[in-house]
Amino acid sequence: MKIIYLHGFCSSGQSFKARVLRENLPRHEIISPDLPDAPLDAIRFIEDMLSIGPDLITGSSLGGFYSLYFGIVHKIPAVMINPALDPWEKLSYAIGMHKRLYSDNLFEFRMEYMDQLKEIDRRINESTCDQNLLHFLLATDDALFDHNKVPQRYPEAATIEFFDGVAHDFIGFEKTLPYYQNIVKSL
Repeated sequence: MKIIYLHGFCSSGQSFKARVLRENLPRHEIISPDLPDAPLDAIRFIEDMLSIGPDLITGSSLGGFYSLYFGIVHKIPAVMINPALDPWEKLSYAIGMHKRLYSDNLFEFRMEYMDQLKEIDRRINESTCDQNLLHFLLATDDALFDHNKVPQRYPEAATIEFFDGVAHDFIGFEKTLPYYQNIVKSL
């Protein structure tokens, strides 16, 4: 089984969550690329990756938003970890230069990306949603994104699991592994 993991804002393909998935799902190929900075470029990049035939797409925060897009628009089973449902609301503070985690690479996050994020959201909202493909793993103490928006928007998602004391970074990500294993078995 091929699983694409999409990292969040300021992270990289070498993220902690991708490593945990690789170590704990050794029978599966975990593909975790460094995503382009511009949101529409990231979507096109991931769309090009669809030729490898992923069985599951997963991501955290901004990567969770992108995973949601692929779950809804491309009908690929998706697991979202603390997804940024309205990322332009929180990321407008992040305009400027940043250093990626797990690397020394710098990148510039631009104001024009807010419109790109809204365009991706428009595409999500215009698509027919098969909520059975959607799985959400949410922190009740996420200080960046309101976990209550998920069950309001996707009340019939296949999985909506809440975790206490893990914050936005999902401290103790290993707690999600039984959910990943069950989702993978169901595919």
